[in-house]
Amino acid sequence: TPSYVDSTNVFDILNMRSININYNHLKQSKSILNSYSNAYNKALYVESTFNNPTGDILSTKVREHILNYSNLYNIPIIEDDIYRDIWFENEPNAPIKSLDKNGIVIYISSFSKTIAPAMRIGWIAASEKVVEQLGDVRMQIDYGSSILSQMVVYEMLRSGDYDEHTKNIRYELQNKRDFMLNILN
Repeated sequence: TPSYVDSTNVFDILNMRSININYNHLKQSKSILNSYSNAYNKALYVESTFNNPTGDILSTKVREHILNYSNLYNIPIIEDDIYRDIWFENEPNAPIKSLDKNGIVIYISSFSKTIAPAMRIGWIAASEKVVEQLGDVRMQIDYGSSILSQMVVYEMLRSGDYDEHTKNIRYELQNKRDFMLNILN
């Protein structure tokens, strides 16, 4: 906590109980998490880079702490890293998923923040079993995304245009930010 309300609404829809835990206070929340007996019904949802609404970036130390905690108590992590590619001065810290040796992190993102808001195509890096299960759920909900949108994303990734596009997006967004800061000053 905090996190963008629309990203956690899915848990409410699934009748899951949400418990807000400050990223820096996992140790104090141990007793809260342990009060729920079934570990399979627990997961940590983390916005590790450019948290919405705070813009915070978790330090490597906090990322390691979250992963260690998750491994110790066998609680999967859902790492939502949707804003990762939109950095200005310094590239953000490596995702928690990059530190994951046990396959406990489900890493998710989307192209809606970098290519276009209407581009409702996301992606996931997780164990094959988790990906298959989520793919089945997705098909039951909406039968997938537009093939045209998927082909656009595929071509951008294949050709290297996505990397160039994100450089341009960062440049334009940084100019807009700087303009706004100048007006505010």
